[in-house]
Amino acid sequence: MEKYPKIKIKSTLKLIAECDKAFSKYIRKADEKLGCIFHAKCEEKKIAPPCRCDGVLQACHKVSRSKKAIKYDRRNVFAGCRSSNLWASFNKEEWWELWQKLYPEDIEYLKSRMNMECHRKRTT
Repeated sequence: MEKYPKIKIKSTLKLIAECDKAFSKYIRKADEKLGCIFHAKCEEKKIAPPCRCDGVLQACHKVSRSKKAIKYDRRNVFAGCRSSNLWASFNKEEWWELWQKLYPEDIEYLKSRMNMECHRKRTT
């Protein structure tokens, strides 16, 4: 009788972490030639940025990653510098107001989708 190799099944958390890492890499690669989009957008809109650009790109979310329905939505994510991402995470209310000034075209789109429910089948 032929033996089959054991298949390792990854946990959901590990798969989500892999997806996060791959999506972050995709965002940074797609926007790398533009540099920090956050500071460029502030300059374009003539708004004083709340932090200094440090040049290290990260995937920044306009609406929190906790909103699963738009976590991987390209209109919700852009490449911004590490310092702007850190500032946004510690100044959530100010960030909420600021991103809407920087991206008025995305307000209705993201607000309409951020509370959509994501369903997945659970196996027992």
